[in-house]
Amino acid sequence: MIELVRKEIELGQYLVNNGIVTRFFHSAELFNDKERGNLYPVIRVGDEFTYIGVDDTRSRFAYIRLTGDPTASGVPLAIKGCSKSYNVICPVRLVVFNDWESEIREQLINKILAVTFFHHVSLIRYSANAGQLSREESPIGEFEFGGKTFYLAIDLNIVIPLMSNSCDEICDPFPNPICS
Repeated sequence: MIELVRKEIELGQYLVNNGIVTRFFHSAELFNDKERGNLYPVIRVGDEFTYIGVDDTRSRFAYIRLTGDPTASGVPLAIKGCSKSYNVICPVRLVVFNDWESEIREQLINKILAVTFFHHVSLIRYSANAGQLSREESPIGEFEFGGKTFYLAIDLNIVIPLMSNSCDEICDPFPNPICS
């Protein structure tokens, strides 16, 4: 759904423009590595998957991924020729990794949580437990998180209004990643 990707990019632009991260990946997904028996975050580039989780080369990045199937509810409209629209609710997880130097932890959390005040975005929960998030989001590799390592996952609902005049656009894919 093109509108979901646009909303993901809007959230990513906020993070990049405010210096919270230098790279943002939209449309991420968890890849099931059956040989290792774990999941890890990737983006799809053509038919290939590219790992985007924690590694030794990234210090300030974020990604967003769907966490479940979108659901829809009908909304009656009082517009001539249009009987209803839908609100499509997309559950997503925004994951932010930041080797912060001067930020106070609570200030950084508040800056990032500002994305929950965007139009059509609602907060479900968030967690800054680095050990838990490392296991859930980047289980390949053993990463030692020091005192300056910050990892935050925010579970959100993004609501996409779908009207009868909405159509599938044929377009070039949006670039991935978004960088400063």
